[in-house]
Amino acid sequence: MIISAQSIIFGDSKTPPLSDGAMLVHNSRIIEIGDARQLIANNPGEEVHHYPQGTLLPGLIDMHIHIGTDGAPDAGGFSDYMWAICAYSLLQKAFSVGVTTVRDVGSRDGLATTLRQAVHRGYVELPRIITCNLGICMTGGHGASTYETATECDGEWEIRKAIRSNHKKGADWIKILTSEALRGEEYTQSELDAAVDECHRMGKLCAAHAGYQPSVSMCVKAGFDTIEHGTFMTIPEAQYLLAHDRTWVPTIIAFAYIADQVKAGYLYQNSEASSSYFLLAEEQYANNFKSLFDTGVRTTTGTDQVLWQAPVYPVAKECAYMVRYGITPLQAIEAATKNGAEALRLGEHLGQVKPGYIADLIVTEGNPALDISALEQVTATYQSGKLVYKK
Repeated sequence: MIISAQSIIFGDSKTPPLSDGAMLVHNSRIIEIGDARQLIANNPGEEVHHYPQGTLLPGLIDMHIHIGTDGAPDAGGFSDYMWAICAYSLLQKAFSVGVTTVRDVGSRDGLATTLRQAVHRGYVELPRIITCNLGICMTGGHGASTYETATECDGEWEIRKAIRSNHKKGADWIKILTSEALRGEEYTQSELDAAVDECHRMGKLCAAHAGYQPSVSMCVKAGFDTIEHGTFMTIPEAQYLLAHDRTWVPTIIAFAYIADQVKAGYLYQNSEASSSYFLLAEEQYANNFKSLFDTGVRTTTGTDQVLWQAPVYPVAKECAYMVRYGITPLQAIEAATKNGAEALRLGEHLGQVKPGYIADLIVTEGNPALDISALEQVTATYQSGKLVYKK
């Protein structure tokens, strides 16, 4: 199969887009990239998918979702069957917004691994799923009351046991939650240190929900592989992450989208205090995102949409916020593709348009390298070389 487009974006922000290009795809992999006319002429008989007004780029990666959680008011009464149906529905919609890989950072026990088994058996077509299974929080901490998506643990050995349990159940990563709103510290430093030690001892990468100080500095010091949110992260902390090959998942949209609604006159949860919280967070990103990004820290896209009627996996909107706060469209696209794959330790074969790479691809109307809003206009999505969505 040959896929051609008006423009090809490679996922690497330093590589300029290719005009009137095409790629040859065989057995789920990109084989060759070049001039569309020449590639088609050299491969007679190949099926050609042509997008003369479109831009072809790598599939988007959402590094921060909670599978099945849509914030429905009656979700507390869902049966396991309803949770599975809800999760399946949301994940299927991911293809329509160009998302081909997701990292689940806390969902109901066994839900993500079961859906992944269904994909492997060929029962369903869904994005590639990387999962933490259950999150881990302190008793009464952030996540303790969120639809049974986290397990409450206190002390080093309870945390280590929970990590081992998630490992046994097929988790790829481990997620620790250690701050809530402006309460900046939940787990102690020794507990966080133990969590990272156990994760790495078990061969697992680990993510830390840490938005506020001192939790951010504590998690950076402990050695977590990704810092989720990092709303009040400092430049020295970002530099430390860079020096140690770690990743920042800012999830700007989880705060800024609500802040934009508040500015438009909507009072979040009918509470001035709750609304002020989101306005403060948005202000932090607006003022500091570019400076933190410019340290060179690997920055990725995550959406964390868990509220009722929130957008489904809006990675494109996350990219738009990044551009609003100072980076280029190509840098934002790199965050949503190449950087995410590298953070997942899949960067040698995913996240870029390169020969030998998995053909996870999307086509957009217009050119998001020139106007990032075009990233929201997905016309086709391919996963492993198979067309899984067409507008």
